[in-house]
Amino acid sequence: MSLGLRQSPSPEGSSRPKKLMSRDAASIGFEFDKARSRAKRPFFSKPVTDDWRLCWSVDHRFFLFAQTEGRFLPSLHLCSRKVENPHTVNEPFQTLQIRYDVFINFFTNAYWHFHDFDQLERAIKAHLLLYGLGASTIEDGIRKVLGGHPA
Repeated sequence: MSLGLRQSPSPEGSSRPKKLMSRDAASIGFEFDKARSRAKRPFFSKPVTDDWRLCWSVDHRFFLFAQTEGRFLPSLHLCSRKVENPHTVNEPFQTLQIRYDVFINFFTNAYWHFHDFDQLERAIKAHLLLYGLGASTIEDGIRKVLGGHPA
C-alpha cells in the first residue's frame, strides 16, 4: 500500500520503463537519446529534418512514487538541434510542445495513474499508438514548415 511517499525505485524498477519505451517507441522511429537523457529522465528522439528532432520525455517528479506506482505523463517536443533539454530552454523558438493527447477528450486522465508495470506498459503503448495515428500528418507538416529553416 502506498502512503504517497516517494521511495527510491529498485534498479530493475527504474530501468523497466526505459526498456518498455525503447522497445515500443522504435516502432514509430524513436530511439533512446543518451545525449539528452538524465538518470531520472530518459529522452527518446527522432530526427524530422537535419536541424529539428521530436523528443519524448517523462517528468521524473511525477513518475515513480513507489517501485511500481506513479503517474505517466510524457511530453513531446519539437526541438532544435541546439536544445539539450526542452524543459530548460531559455531562448525563444528553440522548442515547441506538441499536444497530441488533446485529440481525444480525457485521454491523459485515462492513462495517467499506474499501479503496476502492466498498467504502465498499457499507458506507454496507448500514448505511442495515439501519436502514431497522427504521426505522418504532424511530421509532414513540420517538414513542410521547417524543411529549409536552420535551427
